[in-house]
Amino acid sequence: MRLQLVACSFFAVWPTSASAADEASAADEAEPPVDQQPLKAPEDLGTEPEETDFPPPGRLIKEPAWTEYDLKLFTARWGIYTLVDFGNAYQSDASEAQVDVVRAIKLRDFRVSISGKLATQRSITYTTGIMYDATQTTWFARETGIQVAFPELWGAVFVGRQKDGISLSKITNGYAGWTMERAAITDIIPILSDGVKWLGGLPSHRANWNFSYYYNELAANPATDWYDEQFVGRVAVLPVRNDDTGTLLHLGVAYQWGSYHDGQVQFDSKPESNTAPTFIDTGFFPADHDNMYGLEVYFRTGSWFTGAEYLLDDVRAPDVGNPLMQGGNVFVTYLLTGEQRPYIDLGGKVGFVKPNRSAFSGGPGAVEAVMAFSYTDYDDAQVSGGTFWRATPQINWYLDDMFSLRVNYGLGSLDRFGSQELTHFFQARVEYKIQ
Repeated sequence: MRLQLVACSFFAVWPTSASAADEASAADEAEPPVDQQPLKAPEDLGTEPEETDFPPPGRLIKEPAWTEYDLKLFTARWGIYTLVDFGNAYQSDASEAQVDVVRAIKLRDFRVSISGKLATQRSITYTTGIMYDATQTTWFARETGIQVAFPELWGAVFVGRQKDGISLSKITNGYAGWTMERAAITDIIPILSDGVKWLGGLPSHRANWNFSYYYNELAANPATDWYDEQFVGRVAVLPVRNDDTGTLLHLGVAYQWGSYHDGQVQFDSKPESNTAPTFIDTGFFPADHDNMYGLEVYFRTGSWFTGAEYLLDDVRAPDVGNPLMQGGNVFVTYLLTGEQRPYIDLGGKVGFVKPNRSAFSGGPGAVEAVMAFSYTDYDDAQVSGGTFWRATPQINWYLDDMFSLRVNYGLGSLDRFGSQELTHFFQARVEYKIQ
């Protein structure tokens, strides 16, 4: 029944999607008078209207916009997002003895967001959202808070619930990712924390940064039972950038200090398949705090996009030998239909693929080929959580801005419980979003 309702909603909104996109494009061509242009931080602050870490400061409402309303004192834009996953696996008897993966169809998540801009000279924007996480079978607040532009600081300050800001792949909207799930090692980073963040960037567009402090005491926060406090910093430089061709090189470094809740921590990860059970798991062990380091490099030219990240988590846990958790990923993507993934300076992340021609208007949509490899190691000192690597070829078909299909095959290797065994993963995803 749930899938039938999702399917019905697809057909209910598709006819509207193309016309809304055409009208928004026409509205973009009209530049408001200088005295009506809002105060904003240095370009590019990002122009993504979808549910992201924060709504873009200075965004003008597009008329007519069927998901956005001008309420005089503020604007309001709503969005709905959902993912449905199919997963299966082929395993040997020895692999099943480690972790048994069964065929399943699951709702990945469902979320609703509202964001907008206040009618003030200084750009003040807000965002709020609620999400049903089918993995945890619970509802919780997503990105929720207020962002104030500070051109004097070359950026903006956000206060509320938000992404930590350590890894580009982690802070990029999950619906905009190139693989269905992020690399397993990124599970050592909370998806959301509560606090204040300064985001900025040079006027030359050659660097961006974020620095934040989090205090996780509010209910239903994914980080509440993980970290009590966190300090996070990330700086990225762009030594190569050509806005005419889109060629871009992003080099980033990040650091986090975090104080663990109740003096203990657990690291666990699924095998980059939502329908599969946990593959690597340290269980809880006593720990005081950690020092996490991140390195990242991304390169874009034309329709090619490639990158790599590596994370090192130095866990201060004397009782178990101060283990070092580590891992990373490398990938390459190519958009066969000629599109280019957008780069968003505010926060240093990437945006959604937008097809040049919708499949519902006689075009091919956007087709993306992906090849990814990841490695995660939760074994060190006296902690034995296992090691896991996975190679994943994937095809993404973005039929239009709302609807996309993804399929992949994954070859995974788990070294745990005294043996190293292979698992062959087969996955598909239906993604739907109104934004």
